[in-house]
Amino acid sequence: MLLKTRHLQEDEDNSIAYYLVKDGDGDILFYFSLKCGSLYDNYFNTEVFKLLKNLYSDLLERERAILQKDDEDIDVINEILEKLRSRKGIAKVDLERIKRKTKGTEDFENILSEGMDKVGATFAGIELVHFCSNTDKVWKCPGSHQKIGAIVFWYFIVPKVLAVMKLVGCEYLFLFAADFTEDEELVNYYKTAMSFSEPEGKKTLMPLYDLSCKLLYQETSELERKQAYFFDNFNPDEDAI
Repeated sequence: MLLKTRHLQEDEDNSIAYYLVKDGDGDILFYFSLKCGSLYDNYFNTEVFKLLKNLYSDLLERERAILQKDDEDIDVINEILEKLRSRKGIAKVDLERIKRKTKGTEDFENILSEGMDKVGATFAGIELVHFCSNTDKVWKCPGSHQKIGAIVFWYFIVPKVLAVMKLVGCEYLFLFAADFTEDEELVNYYKTAMSFSEPEGKKTLMPLYDLSCKLLYQETSELERKQAYFFDNFNPDEDAI
């Protein structure tokens, strides 16, 4: 593990915040860093505003026509209309929930493609940029089966994220897992020990040095509950297993 001058400069100019976890002697055991980022549903192109207007008009017309009928799509349509009215944006999965398509939804779904520079909905997040241990140290937690990485995550990292959430909007915590093993050992570790998962339909901008990595994320609304569960079950009763 090596913190270079570049890392110190990134922390000083507030582009990335670095945190050190030290032992009683002041030796660095672990370090991690956080920065703001966002996830998105990638499906807009340059015709989106015209098509979006058509989509809204078609859904509104259908809503008015079926208010007196038993239509299985009415709740979904109302949810989408509310998102459009409040300018919260809509995700691809929203449109996929509509079973009986209107012309507006069909046209809108036809423009879904990769590599577009406009997006339909963005989701505020925090990226866990670095998550590194000092390999020169002996990593054991006496009397517990827990791995030290999970302890650092739930005890040091999550509180920082929860503190940020009191000041700004933050829906997701995400990272790029540099896992080159066939069985994805690191990815599975992040999933089982830290509750990350692979995103469904969501993407983020990936820097060049992360192109070979896998994007993992989790909703911040569940962080506090998951953190409590982790510590409540920190040392399970072996007799109960």
